[in-house]
Amino acid sequence: MKQRGLIRRQIVSAWEDCIAKHYSVQQINSERSLQAAFWSHLIPQLSKARRVFIEPSILLASGRRVFPDVVVTNSREVIAVVELKYTPKGTAKWKKDLATLAALAGARGELGISHTRHRGTDNDREHYRLSKHVLFVWAGVHKAFNEDVDYFAADYPLLQDCYLQLHAETLANKPPELSYVVPSN
Repeated sequence: MKQRGLIRRQIVSAWEDCIAKHYSVQQINSERSLQAAFWSHLIPQLSKARRVFIEPSILLASGRRVFPDVVVTNSREVIAVVELKYTPKGTAKWKKDLATLAALAGARGELGISHTRHRGTDNDREHYRLSKHVLFVWAGVHKAFNEDVDYFAADYPLLQDCYLQLHAETLANKPPELSYVVPSN
């Protein structure tokens, strides 16, 4: 996980700012607005060589198409994939997101995304492959879990060295509590 220390810090910082500056003042009301707020705090932290895609289409070898919420690239490769969840009055469902992240982790080096446009000038024909050091992130705004769930990726060996989990646990009449889970190995 050492290879992605900078992007990990940038994602954590963008998450903290997003929650403090938008969720805490009731400016986020859906997963789409969470994506927009998160994006607005991530972009200024990134160098000009970084690109951010919202819900790009990725075709898995199985034929299944997935649409991760946020994908960050450097000039050649995908360096981070982020799944966001917004359920402030309920517990977040995370198993489908982790299965998607694990499927992507299993296809590192094989899959990638291309920035395709339907109309207008074609300024970016780059095909971004998933880096072998890609960081996979699950970040959610949600109520406390009923069961003791600590580390979502425990059952996903492909995510063990490349995963970050961010929480904004919502509380009655208080700001959300932020917490982070990083693999111990």
